[in-house]
Amino acid sequence: MAAIVLNWKQWGLTVSCVGQLLNMPDRPTHVLVVDNESAQAPPSLPEEASLLRLDRNHGFAGGMNRGMVEARRRWPETHYVWILNNDVSPRNGALAELIRVAESKRAAAVSPLIMRGARVWHSGRRRSAFTIHGRLLDPPPDRSPYRADYLSAASLLLDLRAVAEVGYFDEHYFFYFEDADLCERLSSRGLPLLVAPAALVLHEGSLSSGGVGPSQHPALDYYFASAALHFVRTRARRNQWSMMLAYAGIIGRRLVRPWVRGERWKLTKLAALSIGIVHGWRGRALPWNDVASRLPGWLAPRSSWK
Repeated sequence: MAAIVLNWKQWGLTVSCVGQLLNMPDRPTHVLVVDNESAQAPPSLPEEASLLRLDRNHGFAGGMNRGMVEARRRWPETHYVWILNNDVSPRNGALAELIRVAESKRAAAVSPLIMRGARVWHSGRRRSAFTIHGRLLDPPPDRSPYRADYLSAASLLLDLRAVAEVGYFDEHYFFYFEDADLCERLSSRGLPLLVAPAALVLHEGSLSSGGVGPSQHPALDYYFASAALHFVRTRARRNQWSMMLAYAGIIGRRLVRPWVRGERWKLTKLAALSIGIVHGWRGRALPWNDVASRLPGWLAPRSSWK
């Protein structure tokens, strides 16, 4: 199997993640680093790791897609890929448990239990009529595997044979919701999506997106607005109107939050959300720097998106 780590201007995190993967007793057979057009020259990676450098920033979906294609090209015997953010830290035994569950349950995708400190960050989600992301599930006390509707691509084992049936990540999602979209397509074919809570992964959160939280930079408002609307319009099989209301509520909160909290870039956030809604309706998203370059000078954020 092959582990794929996506890098974007965060070589320190990436090298650390690769080192942890290679030091695991259940280490992956292959490790591929996909560099999404970082300006910096790559550092020396361990010789066991391979590097794929891309000519431009293809976003999370596009970067991981090219990584999966390259993994199949380099290692044709590969059936499973483990896609990871570069800001995650797998615990020993996590990969062995993911593969065990995937093979024993014939699952198309298996997520570990992802922790952020002592708090559960992701444990699988169940569809819900009035939320877009769905409802976070509670792991069973015996830590046995269980089904979920949505799994996070921050750390996700995928069976490439199942992915071949439905296609790779939809690259209309530059950032956000590409994992939920893939889960919808897999489950529509009756392919199981499971959480293996005995497999643990720690997630720092937001560092792979430049270390900027959702409330801090207009780029994340833009990406959320465009991706969430595209997802609701194209993949909400039931309760689409209630999910549209949920989307409107989230956008409304994001519109007023900068004024309530006294955040920076208030008008830029308003512009980012507005443009994101238009692009989400059209089913496309652009790199944030392309969006920001078209804003009037007085509206463009003074610090670029990393």
